[in-house]
Amino acid sequence: MSFLKQSKRAVGLLGGVVWLAQADLVAASPVAFTLDSTNSVIVLSGKVNVSSIGAVSLIEQSAGSLTTHYGGSLLLDLTPPTIQFIGGSDIVAQTNGSWQPLAGGAAGNAPADYGGKLTYSTFLGNLTAWAAVRNIRLDISSLALTLTNSGFDASRLNVFFLTNTPPAPVLDYQVIGTGLFAGQSSSGASPLSRGLTNSQALAYLTNTAGRLKLVIPVNATNTTSLSGNATTMVLKGQLVATAPASAWPLVVNIGVAAGQVTLSWSSVTGQVFTVLGSSDLHHWTTNSGATAVNSNTTTWTASQSGNTRFYRVRLQ
Repeated sequence: MSFLKQSKRAVGLLGGVVWLAQADLVAASPVAFTLDSTNSVIVLSGKVNVSSIGAVSLIEQSAGSLTTHYGGSLLLDLTPPTIQFIGGSDIVAQTNGSWQPLAGGAAGNAPADYGGKLTYSTFLGNLTAWAAVRNIRLDISSLALTLTNSGFDASRLNVFFLTNTPPAPVLDYQVIGTGLFAGQSSSGASPLSRGLTNSQALAYLTNTAGRLKLVIPVNATNTTSLSGNATTMVLKGQLVATAPASAWPLVVNIGVAAGQVTLSWSSVTGQVFTVLGSSDLHHWTTNSGATAVNSNTTTWTASQSGNTRFYRVRLQ
């Protein structure tokens, strides 16, 4: 309940009476959100353009081998009504099994984040490619994105592989061809780098069960090479992360006119606030009044007159 040194105050004047409003919360900048690995799930899909064949789709080596969970953290700046990913996030794919091939493309199974394969058969020969994606770590950056009704434009997020901390993200592959395709047999490792284009449109920042909750839909595309063939990889799913409610910057504006005092502050869906009043800055009581939520803003209005009155807003 104590005032925080960095809190911002707004003061109004009505008939010689000073009205003061103060927030109980102060922005922590930057804010670290912790990824919820249970609900942060992303599926890998893709196609390889094989010469003389065309596009061949990636399929699972075994049930669930192209689905994995993600942990780690998201780093961002909250400056209502905007949100900005400032870089420095560490989004880490979890190992989901042991898949072919080994690191570098040798025959055998080893732990990997994703395991896929491609197959193509004709009476002239067969082609089988094994692919294991390992060490995926991602970061996100963006310009300041405006929150509207707790949503923001996820297609403006820059998603990219983290390659500066070994082991770097890689796609290990082994291609086995017979008959007409015998000449395409090969093995190796293709580094995963550059950015991924996220085509999803809307993400959300809300207050859920007393915590800030960030939900980012992911539909991100990257191009690489598998045995010299152009390969399209798509990561599709969602990232869910949470942070303490106290990370929300709560700055109150005040207006007074015609015996009415109005407080307003930036908010997101699910937040619940209490307005407290005091005549001496020592004893505080809950104030009644009308509260309205409009897009990014909560407004509280009440009739007041007479003695000096002080206000503060508390996020429950």
